[in-house]
Amino acid sequence: MNPFLMLLLAGTLFANSLHSAITAYTDRTTWRNASGGSQLFYVDFNSYTSDVPATASLDVGPFTLSPTGGWDMPLIETPQNGYGNTLVGGTSGVTMRAVSGAGIELSVIFDNSVGSFGFDLADSFGGGRMARITTSNGDFYDFVAHTGTEGFIGLVSTSSFNSVTFSSISNVRPQIDNFEANSFSGVPEPSALSLLVVGWTIVTGK
Repeated sequence: MNPFLMLLLAGTLFANSLHSAITAYTDRTTWRNASGGSQLFYVDFNSYTSDVPATASLDVGPFTLSPTGGWDMPLIETPQNGYGNTLVGGTSGVTMRAVSGAGIELSVIFDNSVGSFGFDLADSFGGGRMARITTSNGDFYDFVAHTGTEGFIGLVSTSSFNSVTFSSISNVRPQIDNFEANSFSGVPEPSALSLLVVGWTIVTGK
């Protein structure tokens, strides 16, 4: 086989191995700076003044919320409902709590593919219980859902993705709010690009 084609194939395979890598940030400003793309949306759910049950998918504009599993809380929780959860900034948001012994998932399906996704997080308890967020590329990030404080988590991917899925179990009820996403910057992955450059240099001598 042509040496250049062999290196091109190697570069492609290597690029695919890095294709869906993500980096997590815990500061929104730092995450925005690392995202590179333009803002696609910012949704704070504050327009909701009454609870929305977790019985069907909900189109909120730039994305759709799709809950599955045994939810023990509304999909959208408002300050008026009396559940007493810690709400991010005391405003409406999504609270994930499963019935005892069960697990739940929430898929956030974007109308347009994104390159990064971030959200604020709060909870009612401490104790270090974990939840997970997984991108449509198959990458996942485990985060402490019960810190007793508010915080931020932002993911930046080396490739675009179309959705994220939150997974939670009983007695783990993170409240997530202020969803933000940025477009994919489209910058070639450096390692794969380097392989192609090396291949071209070997073949052409330039």
